Amino acid sequence: MELVTVTCDRDFHQQILQSHSLDKFLDGKCTHWIIVEKSQFPIAYWESELSKFYKRHTLKIIDGNVNFVAQHLPGYVRQQILKLAVSQFIKSEDYLILDSKDLLLRPTALDRWGEAEGSGTIYNPPDSAKTLKDVMGPEMQDHFPFAEMIEQFLGFKTPKWFWAPITPFRCKTDVVKKLINTINLNQIFDNQITGVKQVSEFILYRYFSDFQPRFREFENIRWYNFANTRFLWPSKIMDDDIKILSNDFYKSISFHRWYIVNNGMRIRQITNFLIKTIELDPTYVANAFDIDYWNKATLKEIGHPIFEKFNLGFRNH
Repeated sequence: MELVTVTCDRDFHQQILQSHSLDKFLDGKCTHWIIVEKSQFPIAYWESELSKFYKRHTLKIIDGNVNFVAQHLPGYVRQQILKLAVSQFIKSEDYLILDSKDLLLRPTALDRWGEAEGSGTIYNPPDSAKTLKDVMGPEMQDHFPFAEMIEQFLGFKTPKWFWAPITPFRCKTDVVKKLINTINLNQIFDNQITGVKQVSEFILYRYFSDFQPRFREFENIRWYNFANTRFLWPSKIMDDDIKILSNDFYKSISFHRWYIVNNGMRIRQITNFLIKTIELDPTYVANAFDIDYWNKATLKEIGHPIFEKFNLGFRNH
């Protein structure tokens, strides 16, 4: 299995920390494709800054400013397309998609990764669910317009369940290749054509996958989660983050930038944990979790489809 991260200038220091964590904790050897969606720096600069982390693993950096991705699309949409388009370079049967915010906490290996496919987190709808809205449940209603559009435009039937559209996400290479040979990605992700702003490459992927989860073992559980990743999002602010992160079950962690913006004191506790307990490099951690930097960067993102959802504010820390 190969690794894929799509990144950009804004996430440069998160990418440094991720690569550092892979160097420290990922066993064996792997190929890591890093796609730079847009950058004011040449690819050679990224290579010079990241190559020191790839003595065992193989680093492949691609310029994501390519012609087959429409230039007028927003950056976060272009990144979704690139996560699928990279399949043309993948030699393995599957590949694991990371966001720059994902990093390893403990030793692990790709051949022991817990999820056979997808994000490892699946919404388990009730047996009575018949419509798309019921199958997606209240937690995934933000993605309902995109899924509805897929079914209306492409004629797909409603799946019986959906993965949570989050990273890390394991894709089957042949499934992705079938997807991109079937539809025009630039059109399906263009809200000027479809009228849908909040899109998801992982919701689209679900319509092409025939993966069968073991629901019968979890009949009374609305979500079942085999993912070894702890997700820290703006809507999931908990008092026991450090206790949870100390659990050896979690091999990786995903820090959303808006979580960093809204949780100054807690971020200081978490960065201390990453430095003192996990023993990640203090400089890389400090740069990746610089609250003032993320305050400024996030102010530029007002208008993003999920910005208002979490009623995000900005505060001095």
